[in-house]
Amino acid sequence: MSSEIRYPDYDRNLLALTASVLKYYGVCDYGHTTLPEMDALLEQGADRVIVILLSGMGTVNLNRHLSESDFLRRNKVCDLSAVFPSSTAAAAVTLRSGASPLEHSWLGRDLYFPEVDRNISVFRNAVQGTGRKAANYNIPMKYIPYRQVSDRILEADPSVETHTLSRFAGERVRTFSQAMQRIRKIASGGGKKYICFSWDEPDREMHTFGAASGKVHNRIRYLNRELEKLAGDLNDSLVVVTSDHGMIDTRWIYLEDYPHLAELLERAPSVEPRAAALYIRPGRKLEFEEIFRELFGEEFLLLNREEVLERGLLGSGHPGEKTYDAIGDYLAVAIGDASLGWKRRKRAKEQIGNHSGLTADEMTVPLIVSAI
Repeated sequence: MSSEIRYPDYDRNLLALTASVLKYYGVCDYGHTTLPEMDALLEQGADRVIVILLSGMGTVNLNRHLSESDFLRRNKVCDLSAVFPSSTAAAAVTLRSGASPLEHSWLGRDLYFPEVDRNISVFRNAVQGTGRKAANYNIPMKYIPYRQVSDRILEADPSVETHTLSRFAGERVRTFSQAMQRIRKIASGGGKKYICFSWDEPDREMHTFGAASGKVHNRIRYLNRELEKLAGDLNDSLVVVTSDHGMIDTRWIYLEDYPHLAELLERAPSVEPRAAALYIRPGRKLEFEEIFRELFGEEFLLLNREEVLERGLLGSGHPGEKTYDAIGDYLAVAIGDASLGWKRRKRAKEQIGNHSGLTADEMTVPLIVSAI
């Protein structure tokens, strides 16, 4: 693992890539800096633009499991920065909305919603850590809705056919093979088309088995083969592959082992284990800062809400209505190999691979392009 800290560069990440797509389809208010490499590719005028996000496929993991001659590596154009937090939620919603994490507020897997006074797993609309449905309505989409890129494109040019595919949102696909077949079918017709596909691999295997495991190696090689076949089957298409974040193997720190610190928190940490939002009991912030930095100062940057915003970690734009709530009083941002948990969960296996910190391995992702 690289110990280098890498801050997000919003001129060269998914936000800029999505701004390029919006600009290409005639959206006037794309709102952010575009990505020069993407602009140049789009100027070639492919009728079908297909953007594929493979979760966890950071540059380090790409290089670890594939040779230079393999399809994904030989078609790499450059490296990009991840958004921050380097989480699936922050990146996927940036790709789907064209808004920065500052603007859309979807910072991580679990967010605190004061409206229901609970931490909610945003993609599953479940109470954090339980899998139990949180409400009979979608809490995140009610309180932090966002405009879809597909809708913005259609408003600018109704002739464009748009599709959003994933396991959990948009057009649902259950397997990667099913997704490849669906993309082939969509792309086979005439006319202008924009297809955005997000997939939760190799992230899923990395969480369970570790970033360097044999299971992950086999999965990445499978994804590489299937994407090479897809690119070979398409005509007049720009196929762009990137990732939301990298992944590293981590060790766990549990706050229940430090009761003098844990009792200062109002609730369990949220967002992500390597970018943990912490909510402190009234009047106890200075005490909390002192204890936390003494215990974990070499593992985490402890930033208060104002520092997170002043450093531009979440990007530019007007802060979303719920961004302040989501950050918490402090954000504990990993710069080492530790993940921060609340309590050990009985009969639950610890995740080996994790992300959302500021290490270079987590914050560096590839831009891969196959143009036909």
